[in-house]
Amino acid sequence: KMMGGYPRWLEYVDGKFEVKKGATKVVKNIFEMARIGMGANSIASRLNAHSIPTLTGLPTWQAGTVLYYLRNPGVAGRYVPRTKEIIDGKEVVKLSPPINNFYPRIISEKTWDLVQKEIDVRAKKSPAFWNGDRNHTKNIFGKINCCEFCGSLMARRTKNLMISPIKVTHPYLICSPRYGPSECDYGPVLYYPIHNAFLNKGAQMMDDHFEALLQKEEAEGLDLDNIERALLIPKMDNVKTLLAQTEPDRGNLKKALINLFSGVVVRIQEGKLEFIWAYGGSSELSFFKENNEYTEKLIRALEINPA
Repeated sequence: KMMGGYPRWLEYVDGKFEVKKGATKVVKNIFEMARIGMGANSIASRLNAHSIPTLTGLPTWQAGTVLYYLRNPGVAGRYVPRTKEIIDGKEVVKLSPPINNFYPRIISEKTWDLVQKEIDVRAKKSPAFWNGDRNHTKNIFGKINCCEFCGSLMARRTKNLMISPIKVTHPYLICSPRYGPSECDYGPVLYYPIHNAFLNKGAQMMDDHFEALLQKEEAEGLDLDNIERALLIPKMDNVKTLLAQTEPDRGNLKKALINLFSGVVVRIQEGKLEFIWAYGGSSELSFFKENNEYTEKLIRALEINPA
């Protein structure tokens, strides 16, 4: 008798293991999504969004279920026997050496190893949205950048996209609601094209906004010394001073942006950032969309349909 039974994607028929109908495609797609840097919550959300039935009969996919497949050596054809022993009066489960080619193989050894390394690296960076260095600001738009679809804040993560045979590590933004996993189907957005776009073109964007504000005042006969501009000018100057530096302090830049804008909406499909000014109005700034299309193409290639 096998402790814990055999893997959920298998069935035992006429003395041999067989993969359940449709299970191969689902398991392979779970691993493909993990290879491009998607976490268990994001994978579960995508499976649920596409109404992919679970392999256990449960109504919805959960992050724990996804991790069960990602961490189970059975997908690579291995069986790890377990035995129970009583040590110091306590029942302890001991693992025996794995038996290769025991189950039908679904995932290659190379893919299995890549995904295990990525999960191990991610586990060392808990909590989930910690970027590794608590004293260094890595996302200058933190607390104000949000998703155009679900409206939740976007957290900066750094992961290996794991496109074999080259390991490519990139920081990117992903939806991060305050409570629970994200249900947004929005894919990850590469961070540096957005970051660099603001460093290079942010000052000009602010000058254009200010010029438009003056023209509006003149056209409508408004008081040129209105309080809105009086509050806006020093805050804009603070940001522009930081942007003029070769290596601006990211912590100070983040604080300055929070004072100047109430939100920064990432519009990945248009390749634009929409800056919502704290005193009314908005401005747009284009970023190098082609870099993000790389990730978008990978995710679109993983569209899953029931077998």
